[in-house]
Parts: sequence; structure tokens; C-alpha cells
Amino acid sequence: MAIHLSTLPRTTKRLVLRTARLTKAKLLGEAKRFYRSYVSKTALKHTVERTTTTEGPAGVAIVALYPRGPLLASVTRLISTLVDEGYHVIAVVNKSRLAPAWITALSQLNITLLSRPNVGRDFGAYKVGYLFAETHGLLATAKHLLFANDSVFYGPRSQAFISDLLKDEHVWTAMFVSNQIDTHAQSFFQRFSSEQFLHSAFKKFWHTYYPSEERNHTIQKGEIRLSTTLTALEYTPHAYVTADRVLSNSAFGDFTENEKHNIRHVAIARRTAQLSLERHQLETLMRAQYHTSNITHVQGTLTSRVLGAPMKLDILTLYVTQEAVRDALTALGTPPDETLATLTFMVTSQNKRSAQTVRSLHSLMSALHHTLAPRTYLEVGVFTGNSLKLATCPAVGIDPAPQVTQPLPATARVITSTGDDFFAQSRPLESVFPTSAPRRGDGELFAELALIDGMHHAEFALRDFMNIERNSAPWSVIVFDDALPENPEQALRIRATSSWTGDVFRVEQVLKRYRPDLVTLRVDTATGALLVFGLNHLDQRLTTSYEQIVAEYVQPDPQVVPDEVLRRDGVISIDALIQSGVLEVIRTAREQKASSEWVAHAVRARLSGQ
Repeated sequence: MAIHLSTLPRTTKRLVLRTARLTKAKLLGEAKRFYRSYVSKTALKHTVERTTTTEGPAGVAIVALYPRGPLLASVTRLISTLVDEGYHVIAVVNKSRLAPAWITALSQLNITLLSRPNVGRDFGAYKVGYLFAETHGLLATAKHLLFANDSVFYGPRSQAFISDLLKDEHVWTAMFVSNQIDTHAQSFFQRFSSEQFLHSAFKKFWHTYYPSEERNHTIQKGEIRLSTTLTALEYTPHAYVTADRVLSNSAFGDFTENEKHNIRHVAIARRTAQLSLERHQLETLMRAQYHTSNITHVQGTLTSRVLGAPMKLDILTLYVTQEAVRDALTALGTPPDETLATLTFMVTSQNKRSAQTVRSLHSLMSALHHTLAPRTYLEVGVFTGNSLKLATCPAVGIDPAPQVTQPLPATARVITSTGDDFFAQSRPLESVFPTSAPRRGDGELFAELALIDGMHHAEFALRDFMNIERNSAPWSVIVFDDALPENPEQALRIRATSSWTGDVFRVEQVLKRYRPDLVTLRVDTATGALLVFGLNHLDQRLTTSYEQIVAEYVQPDPQVVPDEVLRRDGVISIDALIQSGVLEVIRTAREQKASSEWVAHAVRARLSGQ
């Protein structure tokens, strides 16, 4: 019998909650200790592709690169300028599909070139480069240490801009200083003097920092903490790009219409100004934004046009128009073909990020409810009730510790139980669905749509599938959440990230091998969804082979995630799913009470375009 927390005495409830918090803290601590160990063994591995014996009288520059899109010319401009200015450049290439071609091209430059697994974003590469420079004694006599990466686009005019920046005499110079979140030097280009990078606190930061695929970790524990480490020593980052430098430059003249739009848009969004065309008001707003915003986003096109400063590749936010970005690329002296290719790359990348942000699991489930109009719905893993509230039919959510904060429809029920215990009952759906709900030919109730979003371990997700399939019809649809991790860190069985998939991705491998009769389809949501069609409640192959499957597929951390999963090969968008006609096939199958074989054949035909 399930016990609700709300029914316990207050002292007992406090004890239970405290124990839960301590257990969670202990598990997170173990996960972090494990991941630090994992990183120390794998993330710092690298291959030396070439070295240069040329000493850099100006210092050492570590350049983190992830080969993608039409950015090789931009990167070459950056590296060539640094070499010309007397820096020993250590380029750290994170492996990608384009990495071999980039390594071949960069090998023609007089630099040290390292390649490594793509682990830990730019700060992971910075750490590899820093430790390499330290180990080989390159920092002992260096005047400056510089970090740069390819998250910005360097046009031809940016080369003169960099040369001028490198003449700056401040102890710590950052191309841009951001005042968003915490004031900090932005990591894509900053330079330190020897009194800083030879300091024990600076060395300790890099020796103790562990890379992570989580963007927030990289920003908070990497970019911001590096700045706070140095500010604690009473160093202050000098921002090379300032409002005064822009407004006093002879190339400024006046704001363009797009730049006026950007400045006003930010101000109005923050309710700090009314729509205005007056130049003096725009200048006041612009100066204020340097102290409150990430200036590379809200005024990036302006600084590129006037100063020749490189431009962030993710600048296409709410406040910046495509026209402004195109004009800025042109103003940077970028050739027309490269301008078009770069703008296309930026727009495509931004659209992909936006789609992943907006098109969540709940967007998918909402589309399925709307299009399929299921007559019964079941989900394992309720949490706050965000997905259960979408059901307009008799619905049941199963969760051993639900934390429902959403108002649920009157037709929805939450059962406080594990999936195994719930389905261990004889005819479990009889107690949760009304007697008037549709039944199979054998008289049993079934779920027409189901979501599996419970414990993120492959064996649990597989058991949930087996249990639900036994209580399904041939035209039922089962959805797995968290089927496509974005990186191996998310796939760890011991949670170490805020966005966690666990090893649920292995269930698809199991179904393809043991149940080739089923049709699986990857859908592009934030952490990936997997739809399964052609269910057969009589099939026993997974049940009879379960122990063998677990022994073979459930592996200890770290998880080895196939490249085709990380690349999301074969994935389709929610819109493409709706337009494919697959969901209409399911509705037709329901009307005709079709067989599992008919459903599988018809779905495959639609997906192949027949």
C-alpha cells in the first residue's frame, strides 16, 4: 500500500525529507567525484599533430577550435595574426567531421597543433593547451598568455583590430567584458600578463577545473570563476571594446537604422526607454547597455562595423536582424561568397538551437494528443504533471514520488507507485480507466498513447515498455523521452548534469535487435524522443530474453554513446512527423482495428515516402 507524504506526522515528514536531501547530496557528490576521475582519464587525452620550435617573444596563445561550417578562413586570419605578432600559437582542435581537413590546412601554419576528443567545450580545450604549455616550459619566459576560440567570426578587418588590441599595455585585457549575470571577461579572447598566469591561484584554477558539456557549468565554473579568481587578487579586466572607443572612432559617423533598432529594442524590452530616434538618447542608451548587458549580442554588429571587432556567431537573437549581420560581415571586409556562406551557417545554427529550445517533449505530446485524439492515455514518470495535464481523455500517471504542481483534468489520475508494482496487478487498467473505455478483441482495456519518462536507466525503461505493450493495442503509440543524449556526460547512469538522459538510448538498440517487427522513429526534441509503432501485446521475446539483454546492454559508467546517436541520424522534427501522414495511418488503423503487421507496414511506407 502506497503511503502519501502528506499523511505522515510533521516530525516524521521532516525526517523523511531530510534523509532524501542527504541521499540526493551524497549521490550528486559521488557523481561529481566519478566524473572528475573520468575527465582526468579521458578528457585530457590529446594527439600532437605538429609542433613548432619557433619561440614566441610576445608569449603563448592557446586557440580552441571546433571545426564546423565555413569558418576555416576566419580561424586562419586569427592564427596568422597572432603568429605575425610574435605569439607561439597552440591550436587545440576538438574532433568533428571536418577536423581532418582543418588539421591538414592548419598544419601549413607555423604553429603547434593538438587534436583531442570534443569534451568540455572551449574550457576543456583551454585546459589541454594550458597544461601542454606548462609541461613543455613554454610559460616560464612568456610575457603574455592569451586564450581565444572560434565562437566569433574574424573578417579581414579584424586582423588590424587584433594587432591594435595586442599593443594594449594593461595587465589583463579582454576584448569584451560582459556585465550580464556577473561582470567577467568573455573567454573567447582575453590576454594575461606573466604576473597573473604565473600566480599560484591562476595555476590552481586550471589544475582543479574539470571540463563539462553543460553550458552553464562552463560559464559559471569556467568563464566567470576564472574572472573572480583574478579579481580576488585585485586584478580588474580591461575592456578593449568600450562605448567611447566606438563613438569616438572616425568610422562611426552615425547609427545605421539597424543599429538604432537594436539599441531601442533592448531598451524597450527592459522598459528603460520609449521608442526614440534622437541621437543623443540613443547614445545614452548605448552607453548604459555596456554596464547591463552582454554587449557582443546587443551591439555586436555596431562594434564590427566601426572597429572591425570580430562578431559572435550566435548573435542572431531577438534584438539583431539578419540584415544587420549581413551588413556587419560586409563591413568586416568579408568576400561576398564567404559572407553568404557564413550568414547561412549562422541562421541555420540559430534556427536549430531555437527549435531545440521551443520544440520540447511537451510540444511533441501536445501534437500527439491533438492529432491522434487518443481515447486513453498512460504515462510512467509524472513529476510535476506538465505532460499529464495535456490529456483530454481518461488518463493515468504512475510515479513513486509525484510532485504535481499543475492543475490536472478531472479525467486524470495519479497513482503513487512504481511501474513494476502497478503492472504486477492482475488487469491493472481496470482500476484506473472507466469501464466504458475501448477494449481489445479479447475484452482487455488498453492505453492508446503512452509516455515513458521514469527512471533514466535502460533496464527500467525497457521494463516499462514491456509492461505497457502488454496493455496496448496494435495501433497504440509508445513514446520514450530522453532517448538522444546530446553528449556522453548526459548519458551517465549516475546523474552529473542538470539535463539528464541516462542510458535510455540503449532501449532503441534493444528493440531493433530483439523486436525487428516494431517501427521506431527518432523525433527532434531537447533530449530526443523515440516513438514506437506496431505493438503486439502477445509477443514474449523481450520477456524471455530480459536477463540476457540486461547483462549485455547495461554497462557501468562512463557510457559509450554511438556517434549516430550524438549526431541524431535519422531524426525528424515534430512538424515533419505531423506532415508525414504517419499519425493519420494510426487513426485509420484504429478505425479498422488493424493488426500489428498492417500498422508496421503502413508506417514504414509513409516514412519512406510511398
